Parts: sequence; C-alpha cells; structure tokens
Amino acid sequence: MWINGIQVTGAYGFSYEFGAVNVLLGENGSGKSTFVKLILYALGAQIHNFIDEIAKFQFCDYVHIDFTTKSNNRFLVIRKLPDMNQVTIMPYDDKGILHQDQVSILNLDEYSDFLLEEEKYEKSVINYGQNKTATLTYRQLLRAGLVDQYTPHNRILADVIGGNNDFMNSQVILCTAIIEKILDTLDQELQRLRLEHKQKKKEYLDIRNQILFYQNIREEFSLNSDTVLNKIEKIDTEIATIKEEKHSLSNFKYEQLNEIEKVNNKASSKIVSDLRLQTNKYKDELTQLEFELKDLKKTKKSFEKELEDVKKQLASRQVLLTIPVTICPICFSELNLDKQIEFCPNCSHIKTQEKIDSVANYKRMLEESITEVKALIDSDKNKTTIIKKNLNIVQKELSEKESQYLHELGNIQEPINNIVNQIQKRLQVLTDRTYKLNESKQTLIKLNKLDSKKNALSKEIKSLEEDIQLQENKTADEQLLFIKFQEKYKELFVHIYGEEHEISIGKESYMPIIDGTNIMHSNHSESIKVVAHLAYILNLFLFNQYTDEFKINNLGFVILDSPRDKDLDIDKYERLLDLMKNQSSGQLFLTGSLKEQAVYKRHFEENTFLNSLVYAEKLLKKLD
Repeated sequence: MWINGIQVTGAYGFSYEFGAVNVLLGENGSGKSTFVKLILYALGAQIHNFIDEIAKFQFCDYVHIDFTTKSNNRFLVIRKLPDMNQVTIMPYDDKGILHQDQVSILNLDEYSDFLLEEEKYEKSVINYGQNKTATLTYRQLLRAGLVDQYTPHNRILADVIGGNNDFMNSQVILCTAIIEKILDTLDQELQRLRLEHKQKKKEYLDIRNQILFYQNIREEFSLNSDTVLNKIEKIDTEIATIKEEKHSLSNFKYEQLNEIEKVNNKASSKIVSDLRLQTNKYKDELTQLEFELKDLKKTKKSFEKELEDVKKQLASRQVLLTIPVTICPICFSELNLDKQIEFCPNCSHIKTQEKIDSVANYKRMLEESITEVKALIDSDKNKTTIIKKNLNIVQKELSEKESQYLHELGNIQEPINNIVNQIQKRLQVLTDRTYKLNESKQTLIKLNKLDSKKNALSKEIKSLEEDIQLQENKTADEQLLFIKFQEKYKELFVHIYGEEHEISIGKESYMPIIDGTNIMHSNHSESIKVVAHLAYILNLFLFNQYTDEFKINNLGFVILDSPRDKDLDIDKYERLLDLMKNQSSGQLFLTGSLKEQAVYKRHFEENTFLNSLVYAEKLLKKLD
C-alpha cells in the first residue's frame, strides 16, 4: 500500500500529501501521536484514546485517507470521528478522477476483507484454543508496521488498539500468524498441529497434577502402607468377607436381643402388674374425691351466704315495723292512721304470720342443707384418709416388688448386653475398615484412569511432535527465506546497536532470540530491547530491498512514532536514521522531537519534512 495523503475535516483539521519519506517534528503534546493514530484509524483500527478535540469536544467530523493498493487500485476512504464501525469507499479511475457515484459503505470486517484482497493477502483463520478460531484481519497486520509509544519493547509487534474480537488470549499465536502472513509462509496444518500439541501438553500437565493430588491423599491417610489397599482385587475380596461377617454379627445380635425380650416376658410379675393397677385405681379415687370435696365446699359456702342474707332480711323487717309511717313500705300507698290496720289496703290481705312462717321455713331449709353438706364433706375426708393410707401401703409394696424384679432382670440382661456391646464394637471396626477400603478403591480407580489417559496423551504428544517435525521440514526455498530473514535481522541489529551479539529468530514464534533468550521473556537492558524491536520492524519493512532472490508481502509502509523517546542513545538513533534515509522499500512515516531538528536534517532531504508542530500551532488547526 502507498498512502497518497490524509485529511481531517470539521471545525478543526489538517491536510497532508505524502511521499516516500515523511517526517513530522513537533513539541510534546502538539499532535504527533494523534497523527499516527489517525492513519491507523483510517485503515480500520479502533482507537479509543483520541485527544479531547476529537473524542470529547468532537471538533473533527471525518478523516479521509487516499491510498493505492498493491493491486494498483486507488481509493479514497472516509471514516467518521471519533468512533464509527463503518467506512465509505470511493474509487479513482486510471486518470486519477474520483468516482463518487461508485461509493460503497462497508463495516469494519468487510473493510478488512477488502484491504486483504487488495493487498494480495489470502484470508486465513487462526486456531487459538480448543475448537476455537479467529479470522486474521488487516488491522492486526498493522501491528507489524508500527513502533508506537505504548508497546513494551519486548512485545515487538505494536499494541494496535482494537475491539474485543480483534485479539486472542494467546499473543504468541497471534504474533506468529501475523509474521507468517507477511513472510507468506503461513502453514495452516503446522499451526493446527502446534496448537493441538500445546493443548495436549496442557492436558498432560493437568492429569499429572491430578495424579499427584490422589497420591498425596493416599499418603495422608496411610493407604499405601497396607498391601491389601494397593490392589483393587484384594480390596474387593476383603469387602466381600467383611460384608459376610457383618451379616453374621447382625444376625447374632438380633438373636441376643430377642433372648432379652423373652427374658423380659418370663420375668414379668403379675404381682407387680396388679400392684400398679391397684395404685392407679387409688389415685383415680383420690382425684374423684378431691373434685367432690371442692364442689361440696363451694355449695356449703353458697348456702351459708344465702342464710346470712335471710337473717338480715328478718332483722330489717323487725326494725321497719317499729317505725311509724304514713306510707306503706311495701306498696307505697297512704295509710289511714285512724284505722288500726298493719298494712295498706293493697297488701292487707297478706297475713303477718304467713309471712313470718314463709321466711322461717326457708331459713330452716338452708340450715338443714348446710348440715347435710358438712356431713358429706366429713365423709369424703374420711374416705380420702383411708384411700391415702391404702395407697401408701400399696406403693411401698410396689416399690419393694419392683426393686426385686429389676435386680433379677439385671442379673439376666447384663451378660447379654455385654455380648451385644462387643458385637457393636466389632461392627464399627468393620464399618471403618470398609470405608477405608472403599476410599482406597476409589482413589485407585481414579489413578488407573488417569494413568491410562496420561499414557494415551504421551503417545499422542509423541505422534504430534513427529508430525510437527515432518511439517517443519519445509521446502529448500522456504528454509532459505527464513535463514535470509534471520541474517538480515542480525545485520540490522548489529548496525544499530554497534556491538556483536548472538542473534537468531525462533522457528515457532518468529520472535527475536538475543544471547539465547527470547526477547519476550528476557531480562536484557532496555537499550537492547529497543534496538531488537526497531531492527525487527525495519527488517520486515526493508527485507525486499536487500534481496532479489526472495520477496515478502510486507505492508509497504512503516510508521515510527518518536522512536528516539524509547531509551535509545543518540549514536544508535543516528545509525537507525542512516538506514532509513536511503530506503526504497515503500513509505516511511517518522515523528520526532522538534528539539532534535538538526539531527533529522542531517539525514533527510528538506522536502521530506511535513510542517513542524508547536504547542501553540498543533496538528489540528481551526478551519475556515
């Protein structure tokens, strides 16, 4: 791809046309990294950390990028800012005329497929997990042409920001797929075999850990110290023996308990039974007498109160008759005092003696009732005394008989209970042993299954390693391409770093190995890591320039975002610039500090510089 130019429109924006070398110098915070992000965004990357002018205030509406693909087709692509999942594409004809009537609107996945086809990359699928695959996208390939300010030096390929669907968990697999795509050595079968081999190795380690876990359990519970517990056949035999013994013991225990029951029946005493019945009978009679006494006392109290009321009525009447009155106290009629009558005309027919006799008879009846109730109470009290006396006699006799009975029963039960207890203890021992045997059997079954799986996996892993070895025996040209790529990488590293080191590239990961250590896991100095990073990206970019025998399908451009800021000494940096100034492999985009303008001008022609940026005159300027 050759990028002809870029333009940002809206309230703020800018516009650049590009050549083979494009150098943008500026102060910190003036927009150099934003310039790089806008190029990546226009090519399909998902950027989520634009500056406020774009992301927050949305002063910019669209980014336009004009490029020519390896298929020799030219297009204008427009993408809305700050975040849009589709692009607008318009083609140019052979005369350089833009055809807006042939506009296409694609989502990002379609845009990726479009760019892969135009850049002559075959669509490929990456296996990255158990039955999991992902499609390699063009925006992932951008990682191989970028050195930014956010990627750690040992990661080599840039962390181009993208959506969740753009990246797999395994960065090693992704990086390998990207480099293989660019080197045009992508072997799907080899990749599948490597992934399967990795999965089988993981399964093998998991099974080995499980085996260790069960072995530790057996050691903890002393299951290995008993020879019986080490063989499933011996365990089954002993379990069967224990089962038979437990059955016999259970039957014997039942017989002993049944014997106790028989003894209980023979020792049951009719005297004790009769005494208990008699005791209960006396208790019932006492209860009944207590209820009767309670009712009689209540009745007596009621009669006594009624008798007291009658006596008061008689006394009141006697007093009232001695009082001279003009009105009858019974019917309230006026009395004629001239006539010598005792009552008023309305009640004069009642005779005095009758009234007195009536009250006297009622009084006498109450007194007789109270006397009868007292007699009944005395009778019940006497009965209660007699019954309590009899009850005490019966209870004493019952206590003596029960003690005698229990003593006799204990003499019979004790030997049988001892036998039953011994049986219980033996049954518990057998139960504990059975539990231990079953536990041992279960762990042995699991260990046997795990051993079987482990052996099967060992065979599969060995077979996969053989298949991988066969697959890695590539054609002579492919081997020579890898050797040449490795040689050129070493030349670039030594040229920039200025010192000899043992340099190679891993055959599986395609990542640099410096002094025997993979750069992704090394403890080398930051300076070595930076040089390894820059030399690797430049090797991908410049490789076609160094060899006519082999050609790789690189991106056609490289973007270096202020590489001097990545802990690079000035002498090493100038050697890096010296490599880039004479490049003829494609397009170079380089940003740097305005303070080191003199360094850049020593290595690049004046026409390669874009306008210089300062904090007061940033990349994004207010447009008319």
